Amino acid sequence: TGAQISGVEIINIRNSGSSTVVFDASTTPGVTRVNADIGTGNLSVSNLTAGSTVGLKGDGAVTLGAYTFAYAAGVTAADVVIEDSVISGGHTLTLNGSGLTSATLTSRGAANTLASSSFFLPTTLASLTINAQSNLVTGAFLNMAVASSITINGAGVVDLGTLNTNVISLDASANSGGIKATLNSSPVLVVKGSSGNDTFTTGAVLGAGASIDAGAGAGALDRLIVSGSTFLTPATAPYYKGFEQLQLN
Repeated sequence: TGAQISGVEIINIRNSGSSTVVFDASTTPGVTRVNADIGTGNLSVSNLTAGSTVGLKGDGAVTLGAYTFAYAAGVTAADVVIEDSVISGGHTLTLNGSGLTSATLTSRGAANTLASSSFFLPTTLASLTINAQSNLVTGAFLNMAVASSITINGAGVVDLGTLNTNVISLDASANSGGIKATLNSSPVLVVKGSSGNDTFTTGAVLGAGASIDAGAGAGALDRLIVSGSTFLTPATAPYYKGFEQLQLN
């Protein structure tokens, strides 16, 4: 039990069973990181304190279970690390916390893959930073606050899937690996591409204030995929900048 654990900062939980493992972080004061460690079973962690990190650890072979990490009331920032070839398959990752307004997601070790439409974020979350130390496929981020932003840094390639509807700013100017995303339906979306090779698919008829700038891509391979005839017109074309390749679908 928690009362019997002291002097421990990191807890790794591996659930390979059919029942959900429930862990209350408040029972182990001093723990700063809780990892879901290569387990196929489900895990629910609650009452994470400020400064705590939650992690997903993979091995490139095991498809992980469904995980829920909940921060305690009053905590405003979350820290999530996925590492060593995480494969989430069709399962979900849910990040909860009534006070969360920002989160950092770090990908490291071997390339990591989350399932499409599998990452549920709080509706209060206004800012997400992705530290791509390794390649990362996120799928779509669900929920997020209205008028939220995503910032991406690091040398890894990041595939965001379809950008969350509430995101109005995507800044990957500090990333050198390259970004792939289907843009959302916001007519005022502002995107700054990476210094790698980016691929963006149109998602809206852009209006005043919008900008989709691929940035200084390496090797002249920044690509704009136009998914509908109304998205690229003489009126909207000036909102797209820095692309060397144009693909019409």
